[in-house]
This record gives sequence, structure tokens and C-alpha cells, in this order.
Amino acid sequence: MSRKARVSLAGKTGGSSFRVTAEGFEGDLSQAASRREWLRAAFKLKEKGVLQVGGVLDADAAESLSPKAVGKLLFVLGDELDVDGHEGQLKLTGSEEHLERYARCVRRLREAGFATVAVVTDHGFFHWDPEAHEKDLARPEGEVRFEARRAMAGHDLRHGSALCLKVTASDLDCSVPRGVAVFKTHGGLGYFHGGATLQELVIPVVVARWPRKARKIAVTLKPIAQITALSQRVELQPERVKDLVGHVDQNVTGLQVVVKVVDRKSGAVLLRSKAAVLVEPGADSVALELSRVEGTSAHAGAALDLQAMDADNEEVLDRCEVTLKIELDEWF
Repeated sequence: MSRKARVSLAGKTGGSSFRVTAEGFEGDLSQAASRREWLRAAFKLKEKGVLQVGGVLDADAAESLSPKAVGKLLFVLGDELDVDGHEGQLKLTGSEEHLERYARCVRRLREAGFATVAVVTDHGFFHWDPEAHEKDLARPEGEVRFEARRAMAGHDLRHGSALCLKVTASDLDCSVPRGVAVFKTHGGLGYFHGGATLQELVIPVVVARWPRKARKIAVTLKPIAQITALSQRVELQPERVKDLVGHVDQNVTGLQVVVKVVDRKSGAVLLRSKAAVLVEPGADSVALELSRVEGTSAHAGAALDLQAMDADNEEVLDRCEVTLKIELDEWF
């Protein structure tokens, strides 16, 4: 947190809310809209210097995301994990889809010309059904100004088992239960943030850097002449980017590839890979399996187009003509 920031509580005792202010800025940084406004002012950002993850992924072309278009410094915000965590969706689906979405966002930024991308996340959370001894801890002694299951804040707080910590940039104390225990207060126990746990006290920062002249590795299909099965296997061959002593060219980056089979007459996609595969510089050929797209049909002998495509922007990397040697109809 900036040394010029200040954390305080506003409202009546027990029902107060946190307020975060910064020198020279009138807004409340605990509110997302104010944080975006502060970022624009503090870093002198261009009009599109603050975007959402969806805005990056939906951009029509890399040029619209280039440093020239949005500025050399760009902030990309996303709260999908937090929202789905609150609503319980992650309990059903897991986080893999979100993580891949963020990875695609980073790759789009790389394509747009950003040579350095820092990924920062603020905290984690639990979905948890507590044991009897892990809930309903007594409130801390002292003046409690803010209360929640996993933390209470105020002045001169004391507790027999909970941690008592100073709030950064404030005169407040914060009392946090150890482990995954909770204070006795309002609200259900299905969801809460982690309190004094690793994901709350340590902010992860991942920095990715690429050469400014980086390019994606070229990928070709190992030629085949026929589609002979509903689960057809194909191979992707990455270009050779090693020198005579085995060093990989650092200016070449990997990419995610999908493969599909298209009916040349109708344009319908008949088969495709179940998921994208990562092709990396210096790696051997990559094998993957194609599966029939549900509801499609074609007759044996049909002329087809086998395509390898960049999973992020659907650019065709390589293609070859193949012939269908089996019947595709509603019985399969």
C-alpha cells in the first residue's frame, strides 16, 4: 500500500465499513470505480488504460490493444474468480476455465506488443463446513468498530487465541482467528475470505517477460491423406528453433493449437480436437485426437480440409486436403 494512503472506518460502532483514501484524491479506494479513477490519475493513463479481462479477449485485433493505442502502461482487471466464489459456482465447476481465460488474456497482451505482464491477485477464500470447535469464537475485548466472521477491527483489541495485528496505514487494530476458526457474528458459514492464512497475508505476483521482437513458433501438420476413424489421431510438428549446440531461440514463444476437420463443400466442422494443446519451442512433435462434432454428417468420399489453428485468434497455421473414408451419420 502507498505510504500516502490512509485506512479508516466510517459508520457506527459494529456496523462500520472500511474507507481507504489517498493524498490528493477525494474518492474512496475501497470502491472499484474510485480505484479505476485513481489509477488513471496517478499513472496518467490513456482513455483505455484500464480494461476488463473481457475487453482484452473481445478486442477485434491486436492493434487495438497495442501500447500505441492504449498506452505503454495498461491495467487489466478481472473479478470472475471472486464473483463465482461468492456465488458458489466454483464448487461445481472448479477454477480451470477461469485460469485458462486469464492465460489467454496474457497471451493476447503479448501479441499486442506488451513485453512485460505482471499478474497480481489480492486474496483467496474458503467454502467450508466448520466443526463445532471451529466456530463461534468470542468477540475480542476492546472497542470493536467492524465485525465479520474472519476479522474484527477497532481499537485496543485483545483476544485469548486470535491474532491481534495492526492495520497498515491506520491507527486500527485487527483481530483474526487462527486457522480456519470464525468469530460468533452474523452471516452463514458457507463462504468467507481466508483471514490470517497464506493467501491473505502474502500477495502473489507473477511477472512474465518476452523479447520485444518475439514471435510465435511455426507449426505444421504431419501430412495424412484420409480420415479413417471417428477418433482420428494427428500430429503437430513445431519448427526447429535450436542452434547447432542445442540452444533454443529465445525470441520464439509457444502457442496453443486446436485442430479441426472441415467439409470443403458445406463448411461444416465435422471433427475437432477436444482441447487446445501447447506447442513449445524445442519440443518434439505433439499428438492429439480428433472427435466427431455431435450432430454432423457426411458421406464417405467427401473432400475435407484438415486445419491446425491458433487457439487464441483462430489463425490457420497449416492445412491439408484429406478424404473421408467412413460414413458420418446419426447412427454414430
